[in-house]
Amino acid sequence: MNKKILMSGMSIVASLAMLGGSAFAAFATSASATDSTFSTGTDNLLVSSDNNNDYASSITSPFTGVNIGPGFTKTYTFFLKNDDTNSTDNLDVTASFANGTGDTGLENALNTQFSCNNGANPSAFNVASMLAGQVSLGTINSGAIATCTLTVSLPSTADNSVSGKNVKFDVVFNGATAVTPTP
Repeated sequence: MNKKILMSGMSIVASLAMLGGSAFAAFATSASATDSTFSTGTDNLLVSSDNNNDYASSITSPFTGVNIGPGFTKTYTFFLKNDDTNSTDNLDVTASFANGTGDTGLENALNTQFSCNNGANPSAFNVASMLAGQVSLGTINSGAIATCTLTVSLPSTADNSVSGKNVKFDVVFNGATAVTPTP
């Protein structure tokens, strides 16, 4: 009988040990997620005058007119690429003129108008207004290319006050990440 009591006692002790060990293990569990990293992309708006894969951040003299007279109108086609190599952002693109030099009379007389195939079709502005502001060229999606035009015209009503004058400016295209706020 002592043997039965001893075996019974050992069974109880073994059961308590297993119960205690499993209860301890249930309260000692853990999981981890290591090396969580976040990095931003680099938006990259590029321009080309011929869409032959020669996109760059800057091109020289794509919009030029010499010996123009009253009634002059010329449309220049150019391409804007939202290069998605380092980012997947859509870009809200604007155009402005900078570094304007030359005759103020011609700045006021010479009209410009942008248009892009992504739906942007801003109003016409004279060069003087564009030197003081900007126009929206719409959103260019990540990896997309927008075909755009710049139409430059000298109205047929231009008189001798702009004859022999010169105006020079840079066209600056700015792309900002398109963000849709959520409430």
